[in-house]
Amino acid sequence: MTKNSDNRLVKVFIDLESNMARNKFLRPQMEEELKSEINAEIPDMVSRLAELEPIFTADVGDFTSIIREATKAYMYKHWRSVVVLIGVTSEAFIDDLYSRHDKLGSASGYYATKKELFGEDDRVSYKRKLAILRFFGLLTKSNCTKLSRIKKLRDAHAHPRKEERDEHKDAKEAMRLFRACLKERFNAEYAIEEGRVVRRQKPNGNKQRKGHM
Repeated sequence: MTKNSDNRLVKVFIDLESNMARNKFLRPQMEEELKSEINAEIPDMVSRLAELEPIFTADVGDFTSIIREATKAYMYKHWRSVVVLIGVTSEAFIDDLYSRHDKLGSASGYYATKKELFGEDDRVSYKRKLAILRFFGLLTKSNCTKLSRIKKLRDAHAHPRKEERDEHKDAKEAMRLFRACLKERFNAEYAIEEGRVVRRQKPNGNKQRKGHM
């Protein structure tokens, strides 16, 4: 607490750790304390990592580095950061998938660019991109359901209200949903045979989609 010009108490937040880190006399002590703290946490950090499912994905883009960041945050129990990072990851994943295709074609043979049909990429909402990717068969209904759920979790933690939430539960669920989405997509296209990743043979006689990208 401190007093303002009206002599009233004002609640303030002060963080002086950066000053300690810059102080050549205090820094060694700070480093030792951090080492001890991290060493004590290592068994629990590894146990938290063991809670997560492994990832197999052929969807590789800029978003994959954010997955690693979210995994590190999960190990350190930074639950809210995990949910927000997975939300950012899913948005980057959708943007990457959406940006791979420019021209859209109909069964009648008509082609148009995405810009002509939907406007600039950065003006198309997350929800609409999901619908477009679902329509053209680039995401399944199950994929879209998981990604929509991640968006709701991300919004709940990025814009917190008074509602009480189980942050650990939400972080674990966000991680599970995104990893399951990637796994579904991988398993639909690829298989692992004798230690090698091979593309699955598509069955003949598939119904023609209304459009394609």
